[in-house]
Amino acid sequence: MGTYTSNAGFFLLNILLGSAIFIVLLRLILQLMGADSSNPISQSIKAITDPILQPTRRYLPKFQSLDSASVIILIALQMALTWLSLKMISILDPDILSILIFSIGEIVAKFVRLLIWAIIINALISWFSVGSYHPIVDVINSITSPLLDRARKVLPMSTGLDFSPLIAIIALQLVLILIVSPLKDISNIFLR
Repeated sequence: MGTYTSNAGFFLLNILLGSAIFIVLLRLILQLMGADSSNPISQSIKAITDPILQPTRRYLPKFQSLDSASVIILIALQMALTWLSLKMISILDPDILSILIFSIGEIVAKFVRLLIWAIIINALISWFSVGSYHPIVDVINSITSPLLDRARKVLPMSTGLDFSPLIAIIALQLVLILIVSPLKDISNIFLR
């Protein structure tokens, strides 16, 4: 019986904290990529996250386009999720440094995965819905344009085929392999 309740608790914990992490991460990505703040989707995300971020912003400075309040809240939420998840499993008793390093790696991984999915969705939209408009399409274009524009500089379009999504996804996968995996391995060193 205890396993069922702990599984249910683990599921609810992941839904609640995972959703909060996703929304704050999405807001951070929209800010970093310069998405249109008048877009209804951007406005909804801002309205949802402002109650959490506004009190934190009073104490934390903004570094150019990086919103430090969003970063701190993301790290805190991910650390809470990681710690509570490990406590529910009760296999390990990690220290704070291990949780911090793992959480940073997990946030970077979620950031990269969200960008990869945005690129895939953007490519699918470009194939099937030419000329139609929806606010979500504008948001996805805002997220992917900076990445795809850089990829187009590396490999110009040839024969009418745009390989920039493929180049961007390969680069993002390398980030997962070269940055996220080592961070998670380092966090395992500090586990007791």
